[in-house]
Amino acid sequence: MTLASRLWLVLLATVAVTALAVELTVDAALRQTLAALDAEQRVRVLEGSALRLSNEVRVLRAEAYSIGQANPTRAVLTAHAEQQPLPGTEGNRLPGMRALLGWHPNFLDVRMLDAEGREVVRIERLAPGAPVRVATGRALEDHGANLDVAGALALASGVVALSPVVFAPAGSSAGGVRRAVLRASTPVDDAQGRRMGAVAVTLDLQAVLEGMRASMPDGQLYLVDGEGRFILHPDRARESGHGAAGPPFGLLDQFPGAQALLAASAPRSGRLQVAGAGERAYSVAPIVGAAATPLALILTERENAFLESEVRRSTFLAALGAALLASLLAIPFARTVTRPLAAMTEAARGFLDSHPPPMPARAQGEVGVLARALERMQATMRERDVFREQEQRRFRDVVEAAPNAMLMVDGQRRVTLVNRNAELLFGRGREELVGMDIESLMPERYRAAHPAHVAQFLAAPRARAMGAGSDLHVLRADGAEVAVEIGLNPVASPGAGLQMLVSVSDITERRAAEGTRARLAAIVEGSEDAILSKSPGSIVTSWNRGAQKLLGYSAEEVIGRSVLMLIPERLAEEEARLMARLSAGEHVAHYETLRLHRDGREIDVSVTLSPILTQGVLTGVSSIMRDIRENKRRDAELRRSNAELEQFAYVASHDLQEPLRMVANYTELLAERYRGRLDERADKYIHYASDGARRMQRLVSDLLAYSRVGSQGRPLLPTSSDRVLRRVLEMLRRLVQESEARVEFDGLPEVMADEGQLHQLFQNLIGNAIKFRGEAPPRIVVKAVPAGPQWQFSVSDNGIGLEMRYAERIFQMFQRLHELGRYEGSGIGLAISKRIVERHGGRIWVESTPGVGTTFHFTLARVSAGSVAPLPAVDGHGGDGILA
Repeated sequence: MTLASRLWLVLLATVAVTALAVELTVDAALRQTLAALDAEQRVRVLEGSALRLSNEVRVLRAEAYSIGQANPTRAVLTAHAEQQPLPGTEGNRLPGMRALLGWHPNFLDVRMLDAEGREVVRIERLAPGAPVRVATGRALEDHGANLDVAGALALASGVVALSPVVFAPAGSSAGGVRRAVLRASTPVDDAQGRRMGAVAVTLDLQAVLEGMRASMPDGQLYLVDGEGRFILHPDRARESGHGAAGPPFGLLDQFPGAQALLAASAPRSGRLQVAGAGERAYSVAPIVGAAATPLALILTERENAFLESEVRRSTFLAALGAALLASLLAIPFARTVTRPLAAMTEAARGFLDSHPPPMPARAQGEVGVLARALERMQATMRERDVFREQEQRRFRDVVEAAPNAMLMVDGQRRVTLVNRNAELLFGRGREELVGMDIESLMPERYRAAHPAHVAQFLAAPRARAMGAGSDLHVLRADGAEVAVEIGLNPVASPGAGLQMLVSVSDITERRAAEGTRARLAAIVEGSEDAILSKSPGSIVTSWNRGAQKLLGYSAEEVIGRSVLMLIPERLAEEEARLMARLSAGEHVAHYETLRLHRDGREIDVSVTLSPILTQGVLTGVSSIMRDIRENKRRDAELRRSNAELEQFAYVASHDLQEPLRMVANYTELLAERYRGRLDERADKYIHYASDGARRMQRLVSDLLAYSRVGSQGRPLLPTSSDRVLRRVLEMLRRLVQESEARVEFDGLPEVMADEGQLHQLFQNLIGNAIKFRGEAPPRIVVKAVPAGPQWQFSVSDNGIGLEMRYAERIFQMFQRLHELGRYEGSGIGLAISKRIVERHGGRIWVESTPGVGTTFHFTLARVSAGSVAPLPAVDGHGGDGILA
């Protein structure tokens, strides 16, 4: 072999070795670069998907907690427990919760459950995008046997629990597409800490899952729960494996040895053994905020055989060409290779900047493939960043629209985010609040112990109510303290670490209302009267000590039973009549009836009933009962005593008539027979005796008339007051003419009256108007105007008048305002008038000005429908009248 041949062999060997070395070096470097970039891309993609799902879970928990703590929820469950109409379920039907489903298109329903797990209200949409409706009546369901509901009812106050992810049929058809749903449940307690029920909110995960699936067109994406069952799988048939119809197939069946991935607390990448397919590259990311249902995202990638072969072929040709043309093309080739790689390195370094340099996507060979792959990765990362920003903006919008004050507090106890209600509660602007220590918003007495509470929460983060049952306050900018309730939720976000979402509710008005209710309850419980309340169905709902003392029953024996147990059987219909009046909004006062004692005795009581109306509908009745047995005994005794006094006055006055007439007659005979025969003093004494006898006769006659008002009165019948006045004026015609009086009246009405006593009433008042006249001729005006169920009469004159300080005295018996002899009369006429008016159920009073005149007012009942028709007028006509 010649030297030239040897040189050619050496050259060929050198070229072959050089080509092989270049190929192996470049191939290894590119494969390592691709693997690192691929792992980083998978982690970032999974972080975006995990963040999106974490936000959905966090919003679900926060909304479930907010609804469970909201006053309208307590109001609905309280009304349900008291068997009253649910507030807000008519008309617009719970507008706040309907709006909640509108804000969260992935929320399927919100359910309010009572303490036995039965639905009270369900606000739902039957399918994504369907209108929101409120289920009522027979559409409500009983979830008492549901383990998730039973668990929620047993939770501590303020805790939110998540159910496992299940697949439920979409829409009303049981054979429809099954969708993944997640439910958050939280208990609801009343102000005293008693368990009222629970709230459950259902989240449709399907839209989120489909978005995650669409974001991985070239890979394989899996979502599993804490037991390794598939929620998302490239093969959709595997997704319902834990459902009613799916085969039992889980993570460990497909990925042996993947148990450790379920416990991952941070995103990571590696290689994973796949059953029947060797190893695969993987990335895993946990879902934050789903402690009750651990979830993990797992992405596996196939080895890109095409890319690998393309890289190897390209590197071999490049190595061979480099070896053959090394002497001529070393520098240009180096520049050709290193320039795109440098550009890609610079673009990779500047990816996090706002304007990274462009990738050399037009480069040829493996450099071009790598550049184009990196360019696609940059575009995907930008899309993920935009989506993450949208999710963060949506989270901020939810916080801003929350009905309570919301603050985000970091691990150093500094405020990082507030909403509008927080500004209003603390009286500080957003710029002032952000960055403040949370202790600065508390009264001094809470500040020393608060850092330990924060450390304890961060050590075991879970949704909880802070200081439940305790007296908590926050400090406003003006120094005022505000009573509050506080709820805490852990929030984890990339780069910010674990933070606290603090919900603060102002309960000042609720505390005041609770204090008022407590004071009222103490008053009711301490009252000597029997005070109880009942439902529209006459079921007793409360019972005080006064009721137990009056009727003998304890509260335990009566509450929950019908009030008919307290009513004599013969009076059972009375309860229905009273409830009908109360349903119409009528107040029943001092209704006298009978109630049954526990020992069977009937007790006389006075009952006052007040309706409790909600939006015009009767929702309850308050009842006050008072024992009137002693009052009735006293009234009976008083009536008997009054009857005896009337009888005595009548008998006494009647029996005095005869001796008085005898005294008067004989003194007049003495005056006629012996006038002038005795001395002047004797004549004067006889005159005094005669005058005294006559006055005594008048007094006895007036006393007899006074006693007859009550003892000999006639039934009240429809009576024409116009006709009675005309008869009175006819009888007083001579007196009217002598005094030149003028009496005016205008169509007086019919009233319920004793015609004889009405005649006497008009006669007394008009006679007084003529008697107590001034210098001018008397002018008397009689009028009547409506006054509710009565007529108000007035008799006005232009006489001498009187001082109003004597307004009550003139209606007393034998009371005179002038010296004896100046005006005729015994001083009993107005007392008789007062007794007549009071017997007719009215009242009488006077208005007067000395020297100007006097007006007497009195009221009489109107003629009601069904009354006996009045007697015909004696003059055959009615109308206006003026008599002089």
